[in-house]
Amino acid sequence: MRAARCLWITPLLLVLAGCQSSDHQAAERAAASAPTTKEPAPATSAPAAGNTPAQAVHSYAYQCGDLAVTGRFTPDQVELSYGGKTLVLPHAVSADGARYADANGNEFWGKGLKDATFTLAGESPRTCSGSGEELPAAGGSPSG
Repeated sequence: MRAARCLWITPLLLVLAGCQSSDHQAAERAAASAPTTKEPAPATSAPAAGNTPAQAVHSYAYQCGDLAVTGRFTPDQVELSYGGKTLVLPHAVSADGARYADANGNEFWGKGLKDATFTLAGESPRTCSGSGEELPAAGGSPSG
């Protein structure tokens, strides 16, 4: 008799559990489709060309073998200036250090703020060293 009562209660519990799951899923769908409000981003000065306002730019100078190199770093890329040229490299996966590389074989691989390796496609890697001090932000008022 006791086993019969348990068998009768089991299907009832399963039905109730199914209803609760359905109600929970409906609540999740409603929450996902509800409009969200975000606080406005804080006002910032106009970004440098090619950078969005949310991206901080940090600049450092390096001596890479025979080349003086300036790197302007954002979370997504580095813009390298050297010998009158500019090279933009996207951020790449790295197990150690900050690595930026393209499909052509150009690579800048920083290890801390003072040491890096700079490789131009088809050339030998250059060992780079710098002071580790951030350069002053560009964008001041032009003199003249």
